Amino acid sequence: MTDDEQEQKNIAKKLRDLDFDTLSIFYSLADCGREDVTYAFKQYDNYTKSIKKRWVIDLSFLNNLSKIYFDREKTIITFANSVTPRALELWQKVHNAGIACAPIIGVDAKERFIRDNYSGRKLERKRVYSRYTGPTLEIIYQIVPPSFLHLVIRKMRVLNKKLAAININHDDLHPANVTIEFIRKDYLERNLNAQQNINTITYDKNFFSFDPITFLRDPNNWALVVRYIDWEMPREVDR
Repeated sequence: MTDDEQEQKNIAKKLRDLDFDTLSIFYSLADCGREDVTYAFKQYDNYTKSIKKRWVIDLSFLNNLSKIYFDREKTIITFANSVTPRALELWQKVHNAGIACAPIIGVDAKERFIRDNYSGRKLERKRVYSRYTGPTLEIIYQIVPPSFLHLVIRKMRVLNKKLAAININHDDLHPANVTIEFIRKDYLERNLNAQQNINTITYDKNFFSFDPITFLRDPNNWALVVRYIDWEMPREVDR
C-alpha cells in the first residue's frame, strides 16, 4: 500500500467516527468531491490539535473570495460568500421578507474585485457572511424515508410561492442548494412572536439540530426548516 493510499484509509476511518452534524459539513462544501473532503478533514484534524479559536477552509479553488470559518466549539459555522452587488441586493430582499434562505449575519464594507477569466475586466464582489444551515437535500435524500422527503417538497413549494410573490428567482436551484435544519418548536415560536423572522433568529446549538433523526424521533417538538442557499445568481423577474 502506498503512502497516499494509507493516508486515504486513515482519513476514511476517522470520517466514520464523526457525528452526523460534523460529517455533513464536509459534504456541504459546494459540489464537494472526495479530494475536497480529504482537504477539509486534514484542516479539521490539524485544527483540533491546535489552540486556535477557529479554523478556515479557503474555497478559492471553488469560488473566488469565499471561505468557511469554524469556531472551536462548533457553535456556529460561518460562510464568507463572494457575490455581486446585485445578487446581494436580491438576497437581502429575500432575507428581510422572512423567506427561509441562508441567513445573512454580516456584510463586509470593504471593496473587493476579481478578474473575469474571459474578458480580463475587474468585477466587483461583496463578501457576505452567512451561517451553516445543515446538510443538503443532495446528501440526505438517500438516507431518509419517503414521507420525510414529501415534507421537504411541500416546504419547497411554499418557498417557491413566496419567492414568486416578491418577483425573485433563485436561478440556481438544485439539491445541493437546498438545506435541512431543525429548530425546537418552543424556541422558534418564542422568537417569531418577538418579531423575528426565520432568518434573524439567533442560532443556539441547544435549540438547533442538523440530524434528521432528531426530527424523526420527536416531530412534535422539532420544526423542519428548509432553506435555499447559494445566492450567487438570483434575478428579478416580471410576473
